[in-house]
Amino acid sequence: MEPQGTGTRLEGDAGEIMEQIILTGKVTNKKQELGFFPTPPAIVARMIEAAEINNGDTILEPSAGDGAILRGIRAMFPLNHLTAVEIDAKRTELSALADTVRYGDFLSYNWPDKFDRVLMNPPFAKQADLLHVNHALTLLKPGGRLVSIMAAGVTFRTNRLTSSFRQFLTDHNGTIEALPENSFAESGTGINTVMVTLDK
Repeated sequence: MEPQGTGTRLEGDAGEIMEQIILTGKVTNKKQELGFFPTPPAIVARMIEAAEINNGDTILEPSAGDGAILRGIRAMFPLNHLTAVEIDAKRTELSALADTVRYGDFLSYNWPDKFDRVLMNPPFAKQADLLHVNHALTLLKPGGRLVSIMAAGVTFRTNRLTSSFRQFLTDHNGTIEALPENSFAESGTGINTVMVTLDK
């Protein structure tokens, strides 16, 4: 067996565990890490503020979960057309919040509709947040704005996907705002998060 030097690169599950330690300061249960963490009201309010929504804007929430973001938008913009995508078809409560609900994996959808605003809190495991944000950008109208919660790893990962995303943000005057530590504690996770805002 070859000795493992200090320069050994951690990949797969080991790499994910190390990133989890960096993001949260501890190792969390793998099942919890892959779970659903609803967006707390204070974060929803900050997202809506950053989105600068106008009356009449069409709005998409991918991976809508329990509809926390939709609920906040609907309270402030009751007449705007809201579209939700959610993988869990049991989330029937979304029909009371969104004008259009599509059930299935957001990454598998490629429909012709385009939106003025996209507000989202995608899954984080295995860099799914990057994949979801990149796909959401294809559904944004020219002049539209995307606001997404992402794992703080987007600020320090060095792999090609993350580096390309950060360069895209720079090229398009996007911003990354660090959210307070434990912003999602009430949702059951201590993962550090950021809010990304990007105009198309």
